[in-house]
Amino acid sequence: MSDLLVHLRQVDPAGPQLHFNLIDLDQEAGGVARWNTFDRNFQKDGIIWVGQSLSLYTLPLRLDGYSSDPVRSVEADIRTLQSFGRMVAGSTPPRLGLTGNVSTPASMRWVITGLEWGQAIRDENGQRLQQDVVVELTEFVQLTPQGWAEAAANLMG
Repeated sequence: MSDLLVHLRQVDPAGPQLHFNLIDLDQEAGGVARWNTFDRNFQKDGIIWVGQSLSLYTLPLRLDGYSSDPVRSVEADIRTLQSFGRMVAGSTPPRLGLTGNVSTPASMRWVITGLEWGQAIRDENGQRLQQDVVVELTEFVQLTPQGWAEAAANLMG
């Protein structure tokens, strides 16, 4: 099953790496042209290109301490994964890198925008030994000062 390994690591700021098994098909979306349509009186509507959407990536994964020898809890890995989607020291959540059995370039940077917890195997103390999770990632693009100004103007309407 090593050919189905996925590695998610915190790259900015530098931090830990987690290893998962890919348990179903990964799904890519976005990353293509964005268009706006506009009305034209008594004619077909017009369309204008306004940019490129961010890439989205959905990964059905498993943290697996149950199949390891010896069997181990994955509670620490779960806390680390949750931390990947939270603020770090008053800053934004960390940017992540993704390698292994994935269909995106290793150079792309991601942020977690969703975690959907699935089945788990627990020991007699309630510790999770195996945990399924669907990780939703959105491409991270660093804004320039001009990009920040455009974003602020769009938010203000």
